[in-house]
Amino acid sequence: FILQIRMTKQNKGRDNIGYIPTKEQVRAYRGKMTQAEAGALIYAGARRWRKYELGEVKMPPECWELLQYKLMV
Repeated sequence: FILQIRMTKQNKGRDNIGYIPTKEQVRAYRGKMTQAEAGALIYAGARRWRKYELGEVKMPPECWELLQYKLMV
C-alpha cells in the first residue's frame, strides 16, 4: 500500500523536494521490526533510526521514500 500524505508547508523538504515524515510516522512504519532491522532497510544503523523516532533528527525524504518502496514489495 502507498501512504497518502498531504504536503504541508511544515513537512516540505528543502526546495519543496520530497516529504519529511513526522517521528510518529517513522515509528508507525517500523511496525514489529527492531530499530536495527528498520535502519538496515535504509542503510542506516539502529542509533540513527532511534534519533528519527525521537525526533532528534528529521528523516531525509529520500530515506522515507526508500523505506516506503521496500515495505511495499
